[in-house]
Amino acid sequence: MKLLFEQNRVLHVLSTEPLTTEADLKKFKQEDVQARNILVQGLADNMLRMIMGKNTAKEIVETLATTYEKWALQSMVTAQKGWRKLEYKMGKPLQQFLQQFELMASEVKLAGGKLHEDEMINQLVVA
Repeated sequence: MKLLFEQNRVLHVLSTEPLTTEADLKKFKQEDVQARNILVQGLADNMLRMIMGKNTAKEIVETLATTYEKWALQSMVTAQKGWRKLEYKMGKPLQQFLQQFELMASEVKLAGGKLHEDEMINQLVVA
């Protein structure tokens, strides 16, 4: 998205307030409309409800950022819980368990979690 805003020369509307002169305000509003149009075109239909009532591109981006931050945190917590509950069951191939362990650790990392080597070793021993 940032690239599209830069390409259309409207990136600044996300970080600045409109100036007070009438000509600057008019230009800012036109650029804001262009930025909102770019945003709306890039969103899935189910996301449009979330941004209804937002009057500026900056408000839309802030709403989306807040929503995705909450989603990312929830994903990380869910991945961490699943990884910590993982346990080896006797009779199952060890290689299969280790692959599942690595996959779940990767999910934690992809969700934004940080796993240090000593933490992974500890979890592997406990599992």
